[in-house]
Amino acid sequence: MPTPSVLIVPNRLKAGILYSQLPANGDVDFSVTRATTAFRTNASGILESVASGVPRLDYPIGGGCPSLLVEPAATNLVLRSEEFSVSGTWVPVDTTITANDFTAPNGTMTADRMVISGTNSRVTQSFVLAATTVTFSVYLYSAVSFTLRLVATVDGANVNRIVTIPAGQWTRFAQTFTSIATITNVQIRGQAGGSTGDIFLWGAQVETGSVATSYIPTVAATATRNADVISKTGVSGFIGQSEGSLYAEVDFTNNQAGRIISLNTGSTSNRILIVRNSPNSFSLLVTTSSVLQVNINSSVLPDGIYKLAAAYANNDFVLYINGTQIGTDTSGTVPACTNIDLGNETNTSFLNNRIRAAAIYPTRLTNSQLQSLTTL
Repeated sequence: MPTPSVLIVPNRLKAGILYSQLPANGDVDFSVTRATTAFRTNASGILESVASGVPRLDYPIGGGCPSLLVEPAATNLVLRSEEFSVSGTWVPVDTTITANDFTAPNGTMTADRMVISGTNSRVTQSFVLAATTVTFSVYLYSAVSFTLRLVATVDGANVNRIVTIPAGQWTRFAQTFTSIATITNVQIRGQAGGSTGDIFLWGAQVETGSVATSYIPTVAATATRNADVISKTGVSGFIGQSEGSLYAEVDFTNNQAGRIISLNTGSTSNRILIVRNSPNSFSLLVTTSSVLQVNINSSVLPDGIYKLAAAYANNDFVLYINGTQIGTDTSGTVPACTNIDLGNETNTSFLNNRIRAAAIYPTRLTNSQLQSLTTL
């Protein structure tokens, strides 16, 4: 197998920089821009806030190698996301809330205890959101398996989502609600015929869209996490200009669309792109001088781990996924490219998922090499 000109296996970083393994001299170390703090899961399984501009190496629960977490901007619309006992923000009914009574997912003593005695026990936060889709998420813990409801008042009626907390571990639950007119509150509430007793709450979040992005803490006002912009400009010498290959290994935990890896010139007029589409397929797109040259699409694929590779040369394009050839195109020209974007394309269409590795080859790998490279 030829050696890539650029190799990124996320594990070395500092503020503003994601280091590449190849080239070793730092010529293709990636610039990282995010003007806010953001959360990741560290190697100990603890939620951890990292400083602005720091790449997020996100570890899987239970251990393993980290992935590069890339997300778009998002805003938590819930106030006092960790303070369910604050009067006037969260309203308890038929329950008692005890503040800071248990260790939270971030390792601090900031989780609140809630006593659920029946279906009417609840804690509610009210607001008014015009016709929209939102996702309500919250971390819940119980010493025993516990069934309750996440509720939103949508167009004047309560919409219930029954969830079961597994015994003895923090779990983040997320439910999506769509309104025609308004959404006016969210609730954590007992379930008829469900469990009674004590649970613990932490990290409530309401955000627009159908996916729960990483946790954004709030106090007296809403808060926004900015997008992760990861790119390198002016590296044409490391990109095959007449032929080449792209590789990426990704971990998709939600069905969001987004750019995975893009070679471009700072716009979409000239680009070679591997992208996750909606709904749930992958594509190789090639555009030269604003004219689409190649569009190779996979079938709909579920969330999971994928190894993707594309090779390009004039009139010779191919896409492989997990050891299988997806398609070819024998008509098209290769654009000259100068930039590399990871998890986005020219600061748009962010991935909202995780990149485990990426590589660029300055030559067109053979089909057998592409098959070998992408076999799980």
